[in-house]
Amino acid sequence: MSFAQRAVELKASGIDESKSRRTRPAARTVIGTSGNNRISSVKTYHTVDVFLSRLNPHTAQEELVDCVNTVKGDLQIDDISCTKLHSRYEHLYSSFWVAIRVDACVLKKAIDLFLSTDAWPMGVLVRRYFKPKNG
Repeated sequence: MSFAQRAVELKASGIDESKSRRTRPAARTVIGTSGNNRISSVKTYHTVDVFLSRLNPHTAQEELVDCVNTVKGDLQIDDISCTKLHSRYEHLYSSFWVAIRVDACVLKKAIDLFLSTDAWPMGVLVRRYFKPKNG
């Protein structure tokens, strides 16, 4: 029997072919919460990328790392890296990309913390940083 003939028969009988293929519902994904200490999951990390601008042109990367460390409070940070970006008027201001690596389970808390107005000095422009697609 050809595919076209089968399609005509299914259409005539009123059976939807996509529904007839699936006989059982898809299994639900679950994430364990047991206190079993014999096995453990792998630690997953995510990076909170923050764009900072309108900083003093003489701002050093170490100053930004110190600022992140004072703001973090009890949040566990795995790594902090700062990259100075090219500014149009480098004698007036400087811009940085700050990548803060945190555990995946506290990602939302880290984003809320590092993108809040209280985390950075007055007048500093703070946004999420998105890496350029072309490199």
